[in-house]
Amino acid sequence: MTLSSEAAESVESLTAGDVSRLLEVDLTTVHRWVQLGYMRARRTAGRHLRFHRTEVVRFLRRTGCAVPDQLGEVPPRVLAMGYRHKDARLAALSRSCRVDFYDSLFGGVIAASSASYEVVAIHLDQFALVQVLDLVASLRSWPSTTGLMILGVSARQRHRQLFVRRGADAAMREVSTLEPTIQWLAGCGERPARVECTMAEDPSVRLRLSAH
Repeated sequence: MTLSSEAAESVESLTAGDVSRLLEVDLTTVHRWVQLGYMRARRTAGRHLRFHRTEVVRFLRRTGCAVPDQLGEVPPRVLAMGYRHKDARLAALSRSCRVDFYDSLFGGVIAASSASYEVVAIHLDQFALVQVLDLVASLRSWPSTTGLMILGVSARQRHRQLFVRRGADAAMREVSTLEPTIQWLAGCGERPARVECTMAEDPSVRLRLSAH
């Protein structure tokens, strides 16, 4: 598969043509998937579609396709904010994913903007909620982080609801299901129980973004 010249320089930005070649479908199908919410994409000033690498990787996993070497490693890369590296509750996550830990939002957001993570997991109860919501808004507005899946964990139902309502992808109460939930968001597994989220099931690709 030959990527466009733009993607060859930075696989963080793929054209609709790149995606059609990766998945061996026509351009009309790619545009329809975007319209239906199966894939996230941003538009350039000229209204051309651009896909973040992580979104394409997730789609390839969901549809059972191999991930090309030029799109990165198969294990999901996760940024965990508010958790410590030696947290025993995250042992399973560290075994199945590549995880970088940050105990501050400031360090985490710098890392998120400069690296190719697929999922950001935030311990909501470790930070002021207003700061977390501002972070979500920032991650959603930057082209380099639009492909991120954003997951929060909180014992407070109101915080989980606000987190999802402001643009995050999922919020959960129990850290015990963090690892399977991240695998699900990365396109590697089925949706676990007890997760309130903005995603919906679809029989053709197993997961799709909802209109929330």
